[in-house]
Amino acid sequence: MAAVEALARRNDAKALDAIKPALMDAKSAVRFSAAAAVLKLTAKPKPAAKK
Repeated sequence: MAAVEALARRNDAKALDAIKPALMDAKSAVRFSAAAAVLKLTAKPKPAAKK
């Protein structure tokens, strides 16, 4: 689980291939962490608010 979280913190979409196997892990906590990492790495940044 720590490895998945570390990959997500890198903020590099290239890490998605390394995270995908964790989505099928036997432990639900690992699967949830992997899903959160995928969401973080594939989310589009919000545009900056205009003043």
